[in-house]
Amino acid sequence: MLDKTDHNRLADQLRARLSMQFVPAAEGEVPTNHNGGPALIDLPETIARVTDPLPGPHAIEHDAAQADEVAAEAEETELTAPVETDPDKQMSAAREAMTELNAFLTTMPVIENLKQAKDGAGFRERTTIALKQLDAERRGKVDPLNRQVKDINENYKLISKPLGDLLDLLRDRLDNYRKAEEARREATAAETRRIADEAAAAAAAVIAQRDEAIEDASLGVETDVGTLVEEAEQVVRDAAKLARQANVAERDARVRIPSSNGGRAQSARRIPIIVINDLAAAIDVLGPTEKILTAVRQCALAYEEANGELPAGITREYERSM
Repeated sequence: MLDKTDHNRLADQLRARLSMQFVPAAEGEVPTNHNGGPALIDLPETIARVTDPLPGPHAIEHDAAQADEVAAEAEETELTAPVETDPDKQMSAAREAMTELNAFLTTMPVIENLKQAKDGAGFRERTTIALKQLDAERRGKVDPLNRQVKDINENYKLISKPLGDLLDLLRDRLDNYRKAEEARREATAAETRRIADEAAAAAAAVIAQRDEAIEDASLGVETDVGTLVEEAEQVVRDAAKLARQANVAERDARVRIPSSNGGRAQSARRIPIIVINDLAAAIDVLGPTEKILTAVRQCALAYEEANGELPAGITREYERSM
């Protein structure tokens, strides 16, 4: 086998080790004996150290690689080590600020001089900072969740929005059918009721003739009472039948669409709608409640944004406040 050992390099390493044994460091002292002269070197120990086998090139490379690996592992541990922080730090600080401000307000019901005002301004400044930091801490926890919820909602709205629009279109078409069908049924019910009313009037006339014939017969007038009685009974039965048909037609004028999935029949629902017929009269009765005033202010601001000025009857005032 070809010997690839770098003898020159080994020799340089040997000379370096010998120099370390016999040449003192730049800032060191030469060892001396008890007479003040140079101390003799322990030759057997020195020779043993000098003749120790030098590490081969592969061992040196292995040590260097192992050192690099240890350094990288230490750096990674330092970077990935969890930072111990209090997630509710600002909440605790705000609680302390609240306690201190409450104590100040309790002991200082009225601010009477500049020193007290200065102390109050300091509490105001600290409380404002505490509230901002508290809200920042809250948003740091809530915002990621809100973004996640927003992403989920937007993802579902990609389907729910167009599907809801299609459902609204279907409702409109079903409602149009319902209106047309109910109009037809109401017309049929009205005609049936008219016929029933005519039959009832005819039956009343026949009954009157029957009663008159019965009265005449009691006076000795010859009349066919039996025929009139039989005819009256038939007319009354026919009129009652027509009346029942009219009742059924009016009841069935309301459209009910049977379910194809085994559910309840679908029909139009009565939805209450509040109609404002006289706004001024309503406000006179209700009074200018805070909700009404808030709504008017919002409408006034929208009017100003669109027209560049506030509407008549509304002005803007300023007040000074700390």
